[in-house]
Amino acid sequence: MSDRRRPVGDPEILELFADEPELLAVTDAIHATYREPIERGWRRPVLVLAAAFVLALAAAALWPRGDGFVETALAAVGDEPVIHSVVRRPAPRIGIVDVASGRERAASVEVETWYDTRSGSIRTITRVDGVVVADARGAGTARLAGGEQAQLLTLSYRRALEANRARLNERARLGDREVVWLVVPTGAGRQRVAVDAASHEPVAFEPEGGARWTVVELTSVPAREGLLTPRATAPAPASGQVTGRAPTSPGEAGRTPWAAWLGPRLGRHPLTSLRRETLSRRLSDGRQQHGTGLEFVYGSRRDGISLRVAPRPEPAYGYVEGRLTFNFGPIPPKGKLAVRTPSSGDVWLGQLRYADAFITLRAPSRDLLLAAARQLRPL
Repeated sequence: MSDRRRPVGDPEILELFADEPELLAVTDAIHATYREPIERGWRRPVLVLAAAFVLALAAAALWPRGDGFVETALAAVGDEPVIHSVVRRPAPRIGIVDVASGRERAASVEVETWYDTRSGSIRTITRVDGVVVADARGAGTARLAGGEQAQLLTLSYRRALEANRARLNERARLGDREVVWLVVPTGAGRQRVAVDAASHEPVAFEPEGGARWTVVELTSVPAREGLLTPRATAPAPASGQVTGRAPTSPGEAGRTPWAAWLGPRLGRHPLTSLRRETLSRRLSDGRQQHGTGLEFVYGSRRDGISLRVAPRPEPAYGYVEGRLTFNFGPIPPKGKLAVRTPSSGDVWLGQLRYADAFITLRAPSRDLLLAAARQLRPL
C-alpha cells in the first residue's frame, strides 16, 4: 500500500513523472517538508496541481534563459542580415577504397550556406572531400542526399531563438564538450541542436529523421553585392548516352592508346563480349559532343562483370557533368576507387582512373569489384 502522505506513493503521480526521475525526486523532497497529512477528500487534485507546478518550475530552472543563455546563444550567431553556416558529416554511401590494400573510408560532405533573412535568398556550396561539386542559388540547391537538411540550421536556428521557440531537450556530453541539446522547430518538422554549454555556440545538429551534422561555423555577416550569386561556370555536360555499338576484337581495340582491360578472364569469368561504343554528351548550352568508349563483359551480362573505358569521364558511363562520380563526388586520384554501396539488389558500382583512361566497373559483389580494379592492365 502506498504512503498517503507522500506524492511519490501515488500511482498517478508516479505515472506523471515516469520519464522524469530527477523531477520526481524534487517533488518528493518538497512534499517531505509537509508536517501534516493532507485530507483524503482534496488530496489528489492538490497533489496533481503541485506536481504540475513543480514541473513548470523545474522546467523553467532547467531552461537556461534566465541566466542569459538565449541571449548569449543569439549573440554567438550575431544580428547581421545574412546568416552563414558551414556543416559537415561523413557520407557513408560514398566510399573511397584504396585499391592495393582494400581499406575503405567514407567521403566527407560539407555544405556551406548563406541565407539573406530580408530577401529570403539562399546560396549553397556543396563540397565532397574538399572539392566543390555544386554552387547554386535557391532552396534545395545542395544536391547530395541530406543536403537540403543541411540548410535547416541556417534557416531556423536564429529565428527560433529570437521567438523563444527553442526548447531544452537534455544536457549531455558530445566528445569532450558539455552541451545543451535544444529542440528547434524548422517549418518542416523539428531538429535537435547541440549548443556548447560554455561558449553557447552550436556544435552539432540532427534534422528530424536525418543524420547528425557537425557545425563548423554558424554566424551572420553583412550583406554585400555578389555574396549570394554563384560563380559563373563554363557549359557542362548535362547528360550523356550510348548512341551506337559495334562488336570488336581485343586486337582491334588494342590499337586505341587509352584502352585497358582485365585480360582474357577474371577468375572463373571469361571475356564474353567486347564492343566499341559511340558516345554523345549534351552540354548545358545545348551543344552536342561525341566520343568513343569500350565495353568489356566478363561472364554473363546479368551477374558478371562489366568494364567500360573511355579517354575522358563520360556522362554515358556514369560521370556526372563529366567531372564527378555517380556519387556526386570528385573523381578519385589514381590508386583509389570510388564505390557506391548498393541500397538494394546486388549490383556494386566503382569508378577510377587507370593510366590515361576513366573506368566504370559493375560487379555483383564488392570483392569482384575490387578484384577487377586490381587486375586492370593495358590492352
